[in-house]
Amino acid sequence: MYLNLRGKGRPLTGLSPVAKTLRIMKLIAILLLVGCLQVSAKGYAQKITLHEKNAPLQKIFKEIRKQSGYLFLYTDELIRDARNTDVVVKEVPLEEALRAAFKEQPLTFTIVNKTIIVRRKEEPAPVPAVTLEIFAKHSIKGTVVDEDNTPISGASVVLNGSKHGTSTGAAGEFVLNDVNSGEYEIVVTSVGFARLTQKIRVRDESLNLTLTLTKSASRLDEIVVTAYGSGRQGSITGSVSTMTSKQLEHSPRASVQDNLQGNVSGVMVSTGSGQPGYSGNVRIRGIGSINAGNVPLYVVDGVPLYASDLNSLNTSDVASISVLKDASAATLYGSRAANGVIIITTKKGVAGKTQFSASAQTGSNTITNVQGSTPLNTNEMLELLKEGWVNTGKNAADFEAEMKANGVDPTINTDWFDALIRRGAYQQFDLSASGGNDKSKFYASASYYNAKAPMLGSDFKRYTTKINLSNQATSRFSFSLGLLASATKSNLVKDEGSNANPVRAYKRYQPWLRIYKDDGSYDLSYSNNYNPVAFVKENRLTQDRYNFLGNIGAKLVIINGLTLETQNSVDFQYSENFDYAKSGIGTARTNGGIADYGTGKIINFVSTNILRYKKDWGVHGLETFIGYEGQKIQSSGVTLTKRNFIPNTYTLDNASVLVSGGSSGTSNTLMGGFSNVSYNYDGRYYLSGSFRRDGSSRFGEDQKFGNFWSVGASWNVAAEKFMHTQKLFSDLRLRVTYGSNGNQSIGDFESRGLYGNTYSYDNNPGFALIQYGNELLTWEKNKPFNVGVDFGILNSRIQGSLEYYVRTTSALLLERPVSATNGVTSVMQNIGSMENSGIELEMNSLNIQSKENGFSWNTRFMFATLKNKITRLQSPIVGTFNRYEGGDFYQYYLPGFAGADENNGESLWYTDGTKSTTTNVYGNAARFNQGSALPDWYAGITNTFAFKGISLSFQFYGNFGNKLYDNWGSNSYGDGSAGFGPTSALPRYYYENRWQKAGDKGKQPKVMYRGSQSGSSNHSSTRFLYDGDYIRLRDITVGYELPKQWINNLHLGSARIYLRSNNLYTWLKDDRLSFDPEVGVDGYVDQNAPIYKTILVGLDIKF
Repeated sequence: MYLNLRGKGRPLTGLSPVAKTLRIMKLIAILLLVGCLQVSAKGYAQKITLHEKNAPLQKIFKEIRKQSGYLFLYTDELIRDARNTDVVVKEVPLEEALRAAFKEQPLTFTIVNKTIIVRRKEEPAPVPAVTLEIFAKHSIKGTVVDEDNTPISGASVVLNGSKHGTSTGAAGEFVLNDVNSGEYEIVVTSVGFARLTQKIRVRDESLNLTLTLTKSASRLDEIVVTAYGSGRQGSITGSVSTMTSKQLEHSPRASVQDNLQGNVSGVMVSTGSGQPGYSGNVRIRGIGSINAGNVPLYVVDGVPLYASDLNSLNTSDVASISVLKDASAATLYGSRAANGVIIITTKKGVAGKTQFSASAQTGSNTITNVQGSTPLNTNEMLELLKEGWVNTGKNAADFEAEMKANGVDPTINTDWFDALIRRGAYQQFDLSASGGNDKSKFYASASYYNAKAPMLGSDFKRYTTKINLSNQATSRFSFSLGLLASATKSNLVKDEGSNANPVRAYKRYQPWLRIYKDDGSYDLSYSNNYNPVAFVKENRLTQDRYNFLGNIGAKLVIINGLTLETQNSVDFQYSENFDYAKSGIGTARTNGGIADYGTGKIINFVSTNILRYKKDWGVHGLETFIGYEGQKIQSSGVTLTKRNFIPNTYTLDNASVLVSGGSSGTSNTLMGGFSNVSYNYDGRYYLSGSFRRDGSSRFGEDQKFGNFWSVGASWNVAAEKFMHTQKLFSDLRLRVTYGSNGNQSIGDFESRGLYGNTYSYDNNPGFALIQYGNELLTWEKNKPFNVGVDFGILNSRIQGSLEYYVRTTSALLLERPVSATNGVTSVMQNIGSMENSGIELEMNSLNIQSKENGFSWNTRFMFATLKNKITRLQSPIVGTFNRYEGGDFYQYYLPGFAGADENNGESLWYTDGTKSTTTNVYGNAARFNQGSALPDWYAGITNTFAFKGISLSFQFYGNFGNKLYDNWGSNSYGDGSAGFGPTSALPRYYYENRWQKAGDKGKQPKVMYRGSQSGSSNHSSTRFLYDGDYIRLRDITVGYELPKQWINNLHLGSARIYLRSNNLYTWLKDDRLSFDPEVGVDGYVDQNAPIYKTILVGLDIKF
């Protein structure tokens, strides 16, 4: 209420001192009476129950606030001398509870409105200074939002130097009533945001403010999602790296995990294929297994997924990604955590006015130009073969006759690269809505994604919808619901060594071969009817997937600090695969057309139940939980093959001959109990421990259960008193963890003795032993050690973390040879071990800070090293890779190519690893170690500049120290040995670097028409091994934020237009490379579709 004595009453001026005093006393009495009436009306109605023994005053304040809603105003210094006390009251008024709490304390209190002001007993009660303006009181209203104009609930709003303070509501709103005129500092704080202090002046009218909080400068204040929970980065002892929604939104990359490359240290991401929607290799801290899986566990909204293919998720729905890399962070997932855990959390509703977000992107996909990838034309290819003809001692004049005898028309010049590569297209459209109130919140979205690859016949479409709902039913019970539905449709081309592979075709098909005959029909006269264009255009290879991920959860507050949580989820996937070959083309040249059709169904049920307890007392903090989780995965499939189709039909009903058919089904179950305890002392010392016991149906009867554990500790050095005087470090924290987790990524029946039922004996059906059982088969065990330091320098202008890890894996699953008497030559046992180690660095620096929308510059940087070593192996595993104790898992083992003999142009190979002698006979060449497919180190750097609404961001990613192997290189580099063969075209690099005369050094071998000294397809060697070092401009974006005046005129919240490109430029160290260097983790090129670059224009609006 407001009192104003201005008007017609007598002014205070001119009165005698006695009269003034009497008048003042009357006014004070009126104020106190009104205040007491308000306290009586509001405060005495509160009933408080306390049962505290030897409790600190802060804890009693916290409990009273929970029960009454009243705020306490005090300083830490004020209550430093307060003693622990006993307070036992039941259903008493607020003031009586307060008197009991302050009994025998050097403090007392005053209640003003809904605020309890704590002061020393010897200090007088706060009485407003009596001036003419004391009775002119006002309200300060406002809203607290973040940088995206999203309301922040639960933020603390306090007027420094006054009794006023409150917390924001669900829509970020707050009201401070009865504020005197004058100047104040308003202070706003919220978890995860920087403290905001702003000066305001209260005059003759009330204020309405919009206060914007920025994210906390300290990364240790960030809230990160961890195993079965979340917490401040600074309170977590484990190694956790995160990506935020801003780094992910509207990414043109089809698979969520592709966005990890260059952004998260310790995570290798190798796409390996340019077919859109393809999910590449993801490895966290190296290679942990030989025969079991190396793929991390993916968890979406608390649901451990069965699949590792995440192209069904829309990145714009993702709120954050947390990568759990060490034992302390990941062990709670037990037997699934050995390869790390990637937790994906989708966006949730925010209370307040419904906010819509819309995004539209359109652009093109084009091939990344790699040096030497342009095929030879007819003249160039004939030049080589004629040279080879002469090199074999034949008369050059006879070459034309040989050419005609092989049906070569030199007037035909087909550019197979141009025929099989096109300008692709890209579109993505997203629409989402978020809102709610104190009780219910929602987030809903829909999206469409379409990518047409530059490779003819390859494209990918995705349709997604997402709904997240939450409701606070009562003060103690809440529940949530999440639904994700998606459909993906892929048109694919075959890869690797398939005759239908377009990459193989444009590299190896001769340029004098025609695509079309003169009548416009396909020319099928060569290469067993494998016309590459006909195969791609007339055949079908499709993959359709339908995914549904649903979860329902509930939370019950049993007592303050003790909660029971449950979540039940289903992860469902249905797929259809269709591979159709048209009659007369390629594989269907004689069978009337053939098609394989298959369906697959996977249902993953997960139930998780957690009892959680949290308690703070004084300088101590404890958080602990125990839980139980059950998971059951059921999968089934049907396959059918038919041939002899009616022309121009595609469904199997139109084929007359059944070739084969069958169905299959399997299931596995996992159950586990887990617990975690975290303790901190005074925000300086943190301890954590985790334990999980898992049981899996996949392992032997005697080894179904396993125990997994971790311990961790951290020290917040910056909080120590001896650090208060230094100004260099704003954050400094040391961490160390150790523990054990497992790997159960094997087949469902690896431990069982199995019989096959497709055998016959004397024309009668029968069974045959195909696998020995092993009741002792158990988990591969992973023991990671991690030590790290988190730091903030120069008031957190530079922040980051530096870590060193050693990851030791034992009980590797390997085949041990046994007697072949029963037809089985090996048995699976736990008999190997491996070690990965490395250093990781992540940094973020605010190089130039913006002032009032001025110039700013921010840099993010990541760096990681990797060293892999096999520490125990019963016997070496030798092939293209040499796997032995002390060696690298991906150590290449190949004959060393010594180039061409400068005198005669013949191929030379080394006879041993010293490279001191050579031979021109491939059979006499020696194999020796040639380097690893794993990089020594990799790094990414992102710079972001902004000025007056204009922004520029670009990311470079580099990979160094690894080797790449063209495992089809010996087929491509035939050196003329196949003559005029339709698939024996030679590469441009060979054309430009071949030996031609005596004295030519460092060259490719000479051309030999139908020669045999080199160019055989079995002549694998380091001739086809390349340095894998590259640096790629992975992402660049130029954007413009529309001015606020325009936005207001358009009635929008914000709008931004931008130009963005992926994979715009790539630098290669090895000038011999004629393919993209981003291949699979094994380093094999495999003739996969090349990575493409995307250039797009986009518009994002909020309203």
